[in-house]
Parts: sequence; structure tokens; C-alpha cells
Amino acid sequence: MLLFFSYSLTYFQYLREVRNLSYLLSKALGKGVKEKLSLFLYVLAIPLAFVNPWISAAIFIIVALIWIVPDKRIENALTKSSRT
Repeated sequence: MLLFFSYSLTYFQYLREVRNLSYLLSKALGKGVKEKLSLFLYVLAIPLAFVNPWISAAIFIIVALIWIVPDKRIENALTKSSRT
């Protein structure tokens, strides 16, 4: 569980750095709702694992399902920028 949390935190920090480096990518990613929601759910799942491991496992599955949906933000931003 801590591995998932650390991965999520590292990814969140990476996105902050990328947003500072590239305006186009920053514009494409927007507010990063999926990323922030994933981090929040991972933080929530860790203490809930001590209460009931099944709740924690369900939260991990929910995060996986959130990320199964393809994120077209970057592709759409690149397509728009190449048209102009």
C-alpha cells in the first residue's frame, strides 16, 4: 500500500514539475483532477486497511478503474496546437 502511495505522490510531484516546464502540457492536463483524486484515495486507503482490508482493496480497485478510462487531454491539446 505504501508503494502505491509513494508512486502516486511521486507522480503528483512529477506533474507539478512538468507543468512548470511546458505550457502546452500544462494547458492539456488542466487541474489534474484524476491525479489529485488518486492521491486522496490512496491516502484514505492506508488507514482504512487497519479497519477492514476489503475496504482498502476496494479503494485500490476504484483507482485502477479511474485510470482505465483513457485520458485524451494531451492528444487533444497537441491536435489543436498543430492545426493553428
